[in-house]
Amino acid sequence: MGIGRALAERGYTTISANTRMHDIGNVEKYTLLGKRVRGWGYWGVTSEDARDIAAWVDFAQNLGFDRVVLAGHSAGWASVARYQADTRDPRIAGLVFASGCVGCGNNGEDQALRAQAKKLVDGDSGEGLITLSKRSSPSYVSAATYLDSIDTPKEYADFFGVRTENAAVTRVRRPILAFFGDKGDIATQEALNLLKTSIHRLKSGPSRVDTCMIQGGDHEYVGQEAQVAQTIAAWAATI
Repeated sequence: MGIGRALAERGYTTISANTRMHDIGNVEKYTLLGKRVRGWGYWGVTSEDARDIAAWVDFAQNLGFDRVVLAGHSAGWASVARYQADTRDPRIAGLVFASGCVGCGNNGEDQALRAQAKKLVDGDSGEGLITLSKRSSPSYVSAATYLDSIDTPKEYADFFGVRTENAAVTRVRRPILAFFGDKGDIATQEALNLLKTSIHRLKSGPSRVDTCMIQGGDHEYVGQEAQVAQTIAAWAATI
């Protein structure tokens, strides 16, 4: 049972665009001005995702929902975070970050990989995949996605202000819920503690920060969808 279905059983309507899952790619449309249009994390460009998110929020509003909770999983947390920091959309009631990166930055940039990606982008082949050879397992990303990621300003890359005083989270006033799975996810309770302490030391920021661990959950929360849905639903009911 998916998280969306589990939330629906608790009385919530969900809209899933699935634009930022980091490990799956798909073709959204085969032709647009003579080019393919690809979606999901292999080809997503975070700095441009605001247009997609705004469209989905508009869609939800047209269905009669005037308050929306934005949830970003894995690479999707950056899109959700950046959207609300930049727009301060009054329709957003809260933000959910599932398995995001705490204290990220662009240190250790691979100049050879940058050059490869830039060559593809400059040659109008930004959707071409490049290999991230320093990963523990075979990993690929489009040239355009890679350049957008490594050129992300520090205020967004270090969104929670671990090392950045003017982190983008200081422009967010809505409540935040953040969680990881305790079974092989990308981070642990220590990362959640760091997230909270970093935000609390900043001069401004969210009205409330809640964190938790999903018991038995891996990075995709396989088998724990109902627990994730209950966690989000219970939190949403309090905001």
